[in-house]
Amino acid sequence: MNPPSTIFIRSILRRTRICAFTASLLTTGAVGETPVAGDLIIEAVTFNIRFANPGDGSNAWEHRSSMVSDLISRLDPDILGVQEALASQIRDLETALPHLAREGVGRDDGLEAGEYSPIFYRSDRFQRIEGGTFWLSDTPDIAGSNTWEAACVRVCTWLLLEDKETQRRFTVYNAHFDHESANARARSARLIAQTVVDRGRHEIPYLIMGDFNAAPDDAPLRYLTGDGAAIDSGGTLETSPLPLRNTLQGPDPGQRRTFNGWRGGTGGEQIDYILASPSARVLGSAIVRSNTEGRFPSDHYPVSATLAFPPG
Repeated sequence: MNPPSTIFIRSILRRTRICAFTASLLTTGAVGETPVAGDLIIEAVTFNIRFANPGDGSNAWEHRSSMVSDLISRLDPDILGVQEALASQIRDLETALPHLAREGVGRDDGLEAGEYSPIFYRSDRFQRIEGGTFWLSDTPDIAGSNTWEAACVRVCTWLLLEDKETQRRFTVYNAHFDHESANARARSARLIAQTVVDRGRHEIPYLIMGDFNAAPDDAPLRYLTGDGAAIDSGGTLETSPLPLRNTLQGPDPGQRRTFNGWRGGTGGEQIDYILASPSARVLGSAIVRSNTEGRFPSDHYPVSATLAFPPG
């Protein structure tokens, strides 16, 4: 038997440290499966950081930006999907977290206007192979496009990364689904799943994460997790070609609230997700309910997952 690789040992030690940290917070989560030598271990976090809205008063970005970056720093993810970030917030995060590289553009013009759904990743560990942004609409290659009765322009950012030590590749997709149109949420789920298949990315490990504005029993999640939900793609009902795993495990689904509205709490449904390809082993997952004297970094809790992808 070959000895465990240094990256494997380092990942296990790092996972132990991060699990100890998340256990010290008010969390909902669970430790799950066991890794084996040869696994590609990835720490992932998704976090809707709330856009920089001056109308938020004491919760405005200027009063909590350091809380957000400090929490991310302590979680120390390999992969971080962020939602609602404006260009100024992106710059603040890049300054505070210089070890993380970033992919993603503003949704309104494909440059810097409007909210981003960026992916941050550890540049010391991963090599960017390719990546980009597409719009959650009937014309995904047209910047700023908006269809399906969506209240806002919505985007998905994606990355193909390679682990520098093992040369193993995986893809990450990060999105923020519309908050008003159920049709837009369903069609967004279908577009992302079909994009993964069309690019052949389902043949290697992949993650789909973000704020989906949908509960686990709603059509977009049932579609993505292969629970039999069919989505109307313009007159044709289709089931998902990609059954994924909801990595958040353990607690009662009714205690998985991930939108806190600045008030905290646990009762309610999950709307923020890290979904993983079927081969993934979920080593641990959590809703991180960190707060400072009752003040929260965002109106959403971050969700974290430690994943092990077997070789082959």
